[in-house]
Amino acid sequence: MDRAKLADWLWKYKRSYELDDADLVVTLFTEDATYQVTPFAIPSHAKDFHAMWAGGRKRRYGNHISLEVWHLEGDTAIVQWIAHAIYYEKGLHHGNGMFILTFAKDGRCSSLREWQHWHPKGMWPAPPPPKRAA
Repeated sequence: MDRAKLADWLWKYKRSYELDDADLVVTLFTEDATYQVTPFAIPSHAKDFHAMWAGGRKRRYGNHISLEVWHLEGDTAIVQWIAHAIYYEKGLHHGNGMFILTFAKDGRCSSLREWQHWHPKGMWPAPPPPKRAA
């Protein structure tokens, strides 16, 4: 994987997220790919990606995501994301997280491991407490 191919893959991922385009997202992954949304979740398998992605349209709209490559070496990339979406039942939420992406030789992703956290509007984490005087 090189930077230009990764940028193209990320652009397509961004488009699939922002449009909740299940048809597009499945083209980005190998047939045996896994997608793990948190470190403790059981990974989803490629055969379930279309339904998983299409389900997003039933829960939210107004999706936006920004992606920044932190590291790329060989077939593995680390990417930070910052996103927001409007959930029908919960309103606007902001999220951030990281992907560890592993790519097959053909440029499709074979493994996506994600760490994510979502906050309701106005509920970004508080700044750290002040340091105590010594």
